[in-house]
Amino acid sequence: MKKILFIITLTMFAFSTILAENKLESASFIITNLDDIAKVENVNQNAKISFVLQNKSTKDVNVVMNLKKISMTDGHAAEFCFGENCMIYDGSIPETNTEPFVLKAGAATDPMYESYIKMQPYGVEGKDTLLVTIYNNDNKDNDFVQFNAIWDFSNGSINISNSNLKIYPQPVTNILHIISTSDNTIETVEFFDLSGKFIYKANVSNDTNIFTVNTEFLPSGVFIAYLTSNGKKTTTFKVVK
Repeated sequence: MKKILFIITLTMFAFSTILAENKLESASFIITNLDDIAKVENVNQNAKISFVLQNKSTKDVNVVMNLKKISMTDGHAAEFCFGENCMIYDGSIPETNTEPFVLKAGAATDPMYESYIKMQPYGVEGKDTLLVTIYNNDNKDNDFVQFNAIWDFSNGSINISNSNLKIYPQPVTNILHIISTSDNTIETVEFFDLSGKFIYKANVSNDTNIFTVNTEFLPSGVFIAYLTSNGKKTTTFKVVK
């Protein structure tokens, strides 16, 4: 699938959007229009990512959106709406969910109820990274899509990258499981503490699309993990042990 680069030239600074894919697909639904990015002129304005969810199955699907904080600037908050459910997330807890809503068989989210994630900087520069998971509430380990949404109000960039990963359990003890819906092979996982200090590098074993990481030698704490796939670091996520 082609990579798409959008450059939006603005009055005070430029916001650029890099999409690994503008379409994400799970077993029962598909997300499109991820390239629908609102223009932002300064750090007092909100940066919004909109999308459309389409049920491609022949059954109704109970859908949930989960936001997990990788990092958020103090004073920033994310407003997110999914179907008719809207919430504010300020990062004071590790993650939050919308209430499930029923997406009818073959139907798309109603244009009257826009689905989006909007970061509100309130005039404060900084960088925010959220892991966004949209899943079938009746089969959440195997029917989901994920993407990283990254806002940088210091240089005016928005980066959306497709991860298509499910990470569990959290907190982890000795084994971390990673389920991938893509064909990419995960080779290693590197763990860093919140100051950016390298802590531990783990090799990965896999059974079909389920990858396992030995975290026995990882100390207790909160870490940012980097996945290496095909020789390149591709995805970041938060790990608690």
